[in-house]
Amino acid sequence: MLGISEKTALALAISMVCATIGIVVALTHFGAIQISYRAVPPLQPPTLTPNPIQVSLGDVVSGSSGSKDFGKVGTLSLPVSYGITFELDTSTIKNHFDSFTVYLYVYKGGSQVGLCDLSLWSPSDSITLDAGDHDIYLKVSYKAKTVSSAVSGVATIALKYSG
Repeated sequence: MLGISEKTALALAISMVCATIGIVVALTHFGAIQISYRAVPPLQPPTLTPNPIQVSLGDVVSGSSGSKDFGKVGTLSLPVSYGITFELDTSTIKNHFDSFTVYLYVYKGGSQVGLCDLSLWSPSDSITLDAGDHDIYLKVSYKAKTVSSAVSGVATIALKYSG
């Protein structure tokens, strides 16, 4: 019967452990592969026609409430799908209105694909739209503050996009 001495068995075990450690060390980091890239926006950003869209509530009687449906006011053209954020600047209107809400209805091919509500309390809203032309319809509801002399202002809505 072949017998292995304890010293030989121990030396063999130590050799195997060293070989294993050597392989593990060899399989660790010894080089790298780098893949470079550059993300670029589409050749054409979204467009709004007309730009800017301008509408008027006309004369608003002090303390009155009302709404005005402007219907279709413009077209948003997107070369690719985008997230669109509408932001109402409330800095002027908060001084002249107790409530002011803008409803932006978005249609594509005659079907409503989105609605964004903007108000004094919630001045920002976002929607994701597919590539193509989108018609924008606008409605405003309000309650004017009571004033002792005529005041005027402009409510501006900024449109921002993200890819």
